Amino acid sequence: MVRNLILFFLLVCALLSAQDIDMQAVQAFEDFRWGLRAFHSGNFGDSILSLEKSLSRKPQDLRTRSWLAASLYRAGYEDAALAEWRYVLEKDPGDTAVKNTVDVLAYRRGLGERIEERSQFVVSNLIDAQGSNAYPLSRPSSVCVREDGSVYVVAFASNEVLLLDVNNAVQKVIQGGIRGFDRPYDCLEAEDPQTGERFLFVAEYGGNRVLKLNLEGDRILSIGSKGRAAGELLGPQYLAVDDSGYLYVSDWGNGRVNKYDFSGNFILSIGRGSKLRLSAPTGIAYREGQLFAADSGRKRIVVYDDSGNSLYSFGEGSLTGPEGIAFFDRDHLLVVDGSRLLEYDLRRETWLTLADMGPTAGHLTHLSLSPNGEIYVVDFDENKVYILSEMAALYTSLFVQVDRVNSLSFPDILVEITVEDRKGTPVVGLQEENFIFSEFYREIPSARLLRSPGDDLPLEIALVVEKSPGMREYLPNLAAAVESLHDQISGMDRPGSWRVIGAGQQAVLETGVGASRLESKAAAQSGPWEPGWRLDRGLRLATSQLVSALDPMRRKAVVLLTTGKLNRQSFSEYSLAEVADYLQNNSIPLHVVHFGAEPDRELEYICSETGGAMIAYFAPRSLTTLAADISRRRDSKYLLRLGSVTDSGFGKNYIDFQAEVVFHRKSGRTRSGYFAPLSE
Repeated sequence: MVRNLILFFLLVCALLSAQDIDMQAVQAFEDFRWGLRAFHSGNFGDSILSLEKSLSRKPQDLRTRSWLAASLYRAGYEDAALAEWRYVLEKDPGDTAVKNTVDVLAYRRGLGERIEERSQFVVSNLIDAQGSNAYPLSRPSSVCVREDGSVYVVAFASNEVLLLDVNNAVQKVIQGGIRGFDRPYDCLEAEDPQTGERFLFVAEYGGNRVLKLNLEGDRILSIGSKGRAAGELLGPQYLAVDDSGYLYVSDWGNGRVNKYDFSGNFILSIGRGSKLRLSAPTGIAYREGQLFAADSGRKRIVVYDDSGNSLYSFGEGSLTGPEGIAFFDRDHLLVVDGSRLLEYDLRRETWLTLADMGPTAGHLTHLSLSPNGEIYVVDFDENKVYILSEMAALYTSLFVQVDRVNSLSFPDILVEITVEDRKGTPVVGLQEENFIFSEFYREIPSARLLRSPGDDLPLEIALVVEKSPGMREYLPNLAAAVESLHDQISGMDRPGSWRVIGAGQQAVLETGVGASRLESKAAAQSGPWEPGWRLDRGLRLATSQLVSALDPMRRKAVVLLTTGKLNRQSFSEYSLAEVADYLQNNSIPLHVVHFGAEPDRELEYICSETGGAMIAYFAPRSLTTLAADISRRRDSKYLLRLGSVTDSGFGKNYIDFQAEVVFHRKSGRTRSGYFAPLSE
């Protein structure tokens, strides 16, 4: 009898213990569910608390720990996020998505990007007119990549200009209207700085003129005519523009570069009467008041000021026949020279061979740099356009993150996804075919692209006002700044919205979305004006307001009105890095409008890290284009609508979600997940 009672007691204890373990698992899963809901709502603080609570019940759950890392990252706590991801990777070395995230973030946070030399470029894709399904363009002579990643290809022999998307699909064929083109050689899309209108210029080698077209391909103006007199042309080839609205044309037959305004009026000729004369000018490029012209006859690059005075030359003894040139960045010039793609470092005065096409290439004529970091190079003889990518970029591939899954209309879901290269540069121009989504490794058959980085979207601004005694001295200017910004945002084709946040000792939301100009101005000018004002709290509140806003069809930014001078309390609660990371990791730029002469470097750092700008209020035209500049900034976000292929279990099942982006020979993937809304 006693023995049976002991056995019964042990059995009851075991059952109670098992029940206790099950209840811990149930509660941990419920905390995990709330953590994910908070994450996809942009409430990262609540997400962190719920996920940490879940981990306290199930410390070995790697899935929860990965989500905690993601929440910490989006909240700006990168050190803590990396520690969690590295723990997951230590326990599960085969998790490639986590490994890629750790590698990219470690690269961005280290010195690798700053000290890394340019690696060799290799062909990552090809536009081949001889391909089985290719458009039969003939003799491509030049290429012009647009800001959205699409590209113009000029076909010299077939007298047309093609517009292709990033996947090389033909979007439009421009043939010059009823009269057609006469041996087009180069094209260039440019914006008139006076009107903001965009035009397409096409140099006609056979017609000895430059045509000005609208973006639909309709003729507006003909510039120049055949001849040797001032303003006339003989075999025009390449085009360039400057920031003031002037057009430059390399005039091959006359051995010069002609300069016109956008209305077609001749200004001057460059390269004939100067000390450094041009023999056979080909490619041209403009940068900061200087015109760079390739002289294939004398095998050099000659530099002039924008009045036509020769400054210096380089490349003698290094070049064999330079043609197309373009700036990679401010200090590096790309040059097509024979079968080689070269880079010239203007500061070090050194040459680097980025690619040698050798016997595979025919006649390389022109090149253009893509916003995605690729270089398009034209092969006139082989009817090809080579797309070159840096070899190191192919190995490290793309950085892909799912920012948010909105499942309120389940089974239809909205997915916000960020696509960048390893340096943090947005990858633009992607189409639906570049995205592959799956749930539990079961592919979702179709996706509809709703938003891309280059889309024209209304603005959503968080205006932060420094509430210091020093700022109080600028009250009239502060009022004028608020009025100017309000008028700019409300007067845009797609009117935006904003809110005003006061950065005092505490950050305060002064006005919500939809406040009038008078309400906004009153909020900006109201006190208290406190010596211990807190920048970190103000920027954190502004960012959280924008992140938690669920409308993805808006372009978001923080604008700070400040004296430019910080205090000891500026980053006492949140560090400088945490503030910058919170903005950067949510693709929100900081634009600083400073009323003092020399702003502190911490402000410049945040602007630089987030892609914003420093603006001196008392400088000429200081605020006049700020809203337009914010609107033109390209982020790295895409929005797609999908149809789930998974049973949600009435909202109780966790749905494992994978996203992959494939672009030319580069790819990137990530893992996410979500819950559908609870239902009966």
